[in-house]
Amino acid sequence: MNDIKKDLVQWQIDMGHPGEDWMFTFANNHKENLVICLGDSWTWGDSLPDRENEMYGRLLSDYLNADLINVGCPGWSNSWVLKNGEVILSSLRKNNQYKKVYVIVTLTENARDIKTAKSFDFAKWVFDNRPKLTKDLYHLILETIEQHWSSQLQQLVDLSDDRFIFFVGQNFVWHTIYNKLSNIPRVIITDVNWIEVLADAQNLPRPIRTNIVTRFSFDTFHDANTQMSTTDLTYFKDYCLPLIAKAIEVNKWLDRSPMNYKKASKHPNAEGHKLWANHIFHQLVNFN
Repeated sequence: MNDIKKDLVQWQIDMGHPGEDWMFTFANNHKENLVICLGDSWTWGDSLPDRENEMYGRLLSDYLNADLINVGCPGWSNSWVLKNGEVILSSLRKNNQYKKVYVIVTLTENARDIKTAKSFDFAKWVFDNRPKLTKDLYHLILETIEQHWSSQLQQLVDLSDDRFIFFVGQNFVWHTIYNKLSNIPRVIITDVNWIEVLADAQNLPRPIRTNIVTRFSFDTFHDANTQMSTTDLTYFKDYCLPLIAKAIEVNKWLDRSPMNYKKASKHPNAEGHKLWANHIFHQLVNFN
């Protein structure tokens, strides 16, 4: 298992991000099964007092009698998270002693990918497509990014064999990527996101579904205009205003939820992690 961490750290160095092995947690329980959790700061367990014991990945590894690889990338994009998964699965193929491997992907919000060129080269997409400034351009950008994630997830499946089961969920956002993954074998697509699970458990109304929630992701989305050399922001503002209204509603819900901390991207508390772990576990054990 040390070889996997070594491969992951070396890949990060090659990608120009040395020293970021802090995102990697490995629990060697000497088990025959393995849980791999991939996500952003919510998967990392940000804000938890006892992160390594309270994060949902640790709970899942206990439920499934498994070792654990937990890779949480705070603030990073889905494409970057999935590239980490590709490195792990490629390394695992060299010496895979496990009888069952559960790969858990908890997706985060869109637009972060615009500034993570090593995993999604937005500048190349602009060069290749020469996009025209229209009212549909910004929807096309986000849709293209989701299509990229879909291809990455398919690649993860292609790197695996029948011992692997994949679970794909989402944290405080919702993406139409689900429509593109429904026919991939050995992939569980859950029909609720993390905060909807929390809402149901607390008897709260479910929050509105949207794909961008945090201010820094809207700022990153705005950077697309710079990379496209676009100075007319009329269409961008028109497109973003309804998204901002939805983001405000989600943030209001997070403020009302006792299971979410009131800082940063309002991460779940320990009980919130337990509920997400339970949801994933039931999805896995009931998968045919």
